[in-house]
Amino acid sequence: MLDRQPRIPPAYTDETGSRHGGAGLLIERDEIVEALLGSVSESANGASQIILLEGAVGCGKSAALECAATRAAADGAFVLSATGVHQEGLRAPGLLRQLLDGCAFPRAKPRIRATGSVHADTVRELGAALADAASGRRIILCADDVQHADGLSLRYLLAIAKRIRCAGLTLIFAESVDHPDRDPVFETELLRQENFRRLRLRPLSPEGVALLLADRPREATGEPRRGDPWWAASGGNPLLLRALLAEHQADPERAAGTPRPAVGGPFARAVLACLHRGGLRTREIAEAVAVLGEYSTPDLLTRLLGTTAAAVAQRVRALDEAGVFDGYEFRHPVAAATVREQLPPARRAALHRAAAGLLHAAAMPAPVVAPHLLAARHVDEAWSRSVLQGAAEDALAEDRAQLAVDYLELAAEGCRDDKLRAAIDARITQVTWRLSPFHAEQRLAGPVGAQRAGLLPGTAGEQLVRMLLLHGRTSTAAELAGAGGDPHAAGATLLHTCPRGFGADPTRSTAEGAAAAPPAAPALLAAGLLWLPPDRPADPQLAAEAEQALDASPLVDATLPDIVNQLRLLAFAGRPERAAVRARRLYQEAGRRGAPGWQSLCCALLAETALLRGRFPEAEEYGRLALGHAPTAGRSGYGMGPVVTRVLALTAMGRYAEAGALLAAPVPDESADGLDMLPYLRARGRYHLAANRRHAALNDFLGMGRLAARWDVDRPALLPWRLDAAEALLELGREAEAKELLEEQHAALHEAGARTRGTTRRLLAAVAPARDRRRLLTEAVDELYRSGDVHELARTLADLADTHRAAGDEARAAMMRRRVWRMAGDCGAQPLRDTVAPARAEEDVPELAGVPGASRISGSERRVAALAAHGYTNREIAAKLFITVSTVEQHLTRVYRKLKITRRQELPPVEFKDSVDESA
Repeated sequence: MLDRQPRIPPAYTDETGSRHGGAGLLIERDEIVEALLGSVSESANGASQIILLEGAVGCGKSAALECAATRAAADGAFVLSATGVHQEGLRAPGLLRQLLDGCAFPRAKPRIRATGSVHADTVRELGAALADAASGRRIILCADDVQHADGLSLRYLLAIAKRIRCAGLTLIFAESVDHPDRDPVFETELLRQENFRRLRLRPLSPEGVALLLADRPREATGEPRRGDPWWAASGGNPLLLRALLAEHQADPERAAGTPRPAVGGPFARAVLACLHRGGLRTREIAEAVAVLGEYSTPDLLTRLLGTTAAAVAQRVRALDEAGVFDGYEFRHPVAAATVREQLPPARRAALHRAAAGLLHAAAMPAPVVAPHLLAARHVDEAWSRSVLQGAAEDALAEDRAQLAVDYLELAAEGCRDDKLRAAIDARITQVTWRLSPFHAEQRLAGPVGAQRAGLLPGTAGEQLVRMLLLHGRTSTAAELAGAGGDPHAAGATLLHTCPRGFGADPTRSTAEGAAAAPPAAPALLAAGLLWLPPDRPADPQLAAEAEQALDASPLVDATLPDIVNQLRLLAFAGRPERAAVRARRLYQEAGRRGAPGWQSLCCALLAETALLRGRFPEAEEYGRLALGHAPTAGRSGYGMGPVVTRVLALTAMGRYAEAGALLAAPVPDESADGLDMLPYLRARGRYHLAANRRHAALNDFLGMGRLAARWDVDRPALLPWRLDAAEALLELGREAEAKELLEEQHAALHEAGARTRGTTRRLLAAVAPARDRRRLLTEAVDELYRSGDVHELARTLADLADTHRAAGDEARAAMMRRRVWRMAGDCGAQPLRDTVAPARAEEDVPELAGVPGASRISGSERRVAALAAHGYTNREIAAKLFITVSTVEQHLTRVYRKLKITRRQELPPVEFKDSVDESA
């Protein structure tokens, strides 16, 4: 088959419509064109000239040949051109037929015998016909892509060159260098010719590329125009370079002077064209290099393709000169990706499978071998699973969690070893947590079944129990923790970081703690697998131990449950701000490491700490973010935590419709009887109480007590459900029952934290005689200030204001209610704010006037007295004014003396003009 493709014109129009001279296509080709024309001139002396123009695919051989032929024709030469195209079934002599078809012979067209040998009569006839057609002009026969031409035509042309010496004949052959289809017999015959000359067309140099870029419109490459990036991507191949320019010009977000080709774009298609024109064996070497990547060595390529080292070197050299390769690798990653993309699936899988075997045999590390196993979906080799598991751990070390999951899932495919498959499945579930807790939850059934069957090793079983607890599946976790023999063996390594008070008395041994633990979950509590608020949260050593444990715990899959426990302990031990700071740092780290599942958990913890501090908008926002980082279509055990936090925050803010919508979703069956139902019942109860469904609220609070008793964790210091139940009973008017619950709670007050102690005293004041209420509420204020819970402190101050009003101290009550109003605004508690809204604006507060001794009070004493009059404790005043408690006491003593009073209750119930801001 012959190709009569149109020649490249001496001038062309680019994509912008601008006209450019053909010289732009022939940069650094002038010497070649002049050499061709020089040979034509020499043929005029009567000696035939034979020229072989060699060059890589796409390097401009056709353009140089066309330019020389056009100029020679303009000088009066007789020019015939043809191009060989390889195709099976080609009828010989095709190239010669194409040359003759382009000539108008004065007499009969010569006939060519389609046989395998050259006939002398035919040669004479052809020579005479050509000379007759030329009419005394020089004859130039141009044959392009002769590597695809039929051998008979080439032999006829050589014979004609010997025959027509007197007429001045020039034969110009253009051929791709190092092409595997080149005819060695033909080249040998060329070397035997008397007037043979070989010319080599090289790729453009970096300077040549810069010249070509300068010949383009300014907007094509931007300013400044630099040749280096373009030369590096194209290797100086004009075809690839023009494709890069066309793609760059069409890119609306192009960077000045920097090519950005894409798979499937003009550059990628030009690369494929070069490979196609290079022949099958050239494409094979490109495919092998695309698969092996940076590990494309001569030895591995030879073994992968089943060929010789010489053949590999020849093909690599050809692609290097064509600008596709740089040594044994692709010049541009898009070229490699394009070759991989166009591979048929079966061929791609076969290459990757063979590459995996070769790389493993060469003792390459797992991260090098595993991508090929994954691409081939191949795990039939005995060594493949261990390689995939090792590569998964390396991927995790680089925070490539999804790749690790892909490796592990492939390793689990078709695994016949039940224990190995169970261990891999458990690891997949654990790693999936980094990406999505909800997806990890969906995978729990397999590892749970394996643990029940005794297939998981001890460490994997322990980690599974911890994960179940993160998802609220307490019953299943308790079952699995106690099913495998000694429950303390699994948790022994954790005891050194386990905070004291996780269900066991810290002064007792592990065995004693286990004996005292709840019957349903001895292993969980004794081994520290289950987190509950500490028995002694007021112990400052708990917070210190938690901080030390957090400092020693890197954020990895195995330590995640421990980190969660320690952060919660730090928050419940009276340091919610410190817990929030650490959680935010972990959130940022998880973001940098591409772990949205960990980010979700950090947001859930931040929501909890915000709730403990009474910062409801912040708590609701973090709870929403926790669910947003790992969205799911339905309710899950893990998702109950953020939902509970949001319900409590929304309820406190008065957004009851939103809270009710969250509670409308069903509770997962796995969590219905677990310990995670305790906070859920409390959230639902608080919602019912705020919505005036007091009986429903009481039922939820009492349900907490029943569930806590069932799990044997009904300890007032741990779970103060009695406080919520007492509040519901008080609203129902059942004061006696409320008092009974509060007395039970008060009996454990010495073990409780400041928040629980303060809330207990606030509610006790509601059932106490009038003479004791102010004392109880004042003590509650002191406790709640230490706890950091702004909302509960504001509620207590509101009750204290009511006590002042009942005692007839209306001015002090109004001042305190104004403070509560501001605090409620700070924490977003609109319902509380509405109940204490001041009767007049803050600006209408009277100045201190007419008070004996007021003129002798200094500015610092005024500030301290103003805050004391507003109900702040000495510790609060010290923190607010950045002074010591002792200084506060001294200022107050002087104020009492100057005003002739003996206690703070006698301070004038008005604001001092230069007092500090009272925001909570």
